[in-house]
Amino acid sequence: MDNEGTQKTFDHGKAGVADKLLLIGQLEHGRNHCVRSAASVWREDDDSESRQYLIWAKRFQEIRREYMRKHFGELKESDWCLLKVCASLRQLAYEVCEGDVEELKEIEDLIDEVAGNALGMDLSSCISCREDKDA
Repeated sequence: MDNEGTQKTFDHGKAGVADKLLLIGQLEHGRNHCVRSAASVWREDDDSESRQYLIWAKRFQEIRREYMRKHFGELKESDWCLLKVCASLRQLAYEVCEGDVEELKEIEDLIDEVAGNALGMDLSSCISCREDKDA
């Protein structure tokens, strides 16, 4: 049975935007932890362990930058870092706002507004769920 024309086409690229933002946040989070680890293990007499963490931090950063270029390359320069910060902030908010739904909602709403503006789409609810439901 041919459903062409009777059903909407599901745009997986658009629907996955929330997951892409979370991935960006996790990559930036990994970089931050590597930098912190480098500082915490640094020794004047042997900095090899510290250097390894810094190498990993650079790799996290390079992967994150390339991922953002590949998936959000058309961003205005003024929105590039905002999107990265929003992704990192969301990831961190999920870790620290345990049980405080009001606090988490306030942060989520701000992230959705800023990231949605940068991407030119409504992120006020789970876009993946909305697109899947309407497909």
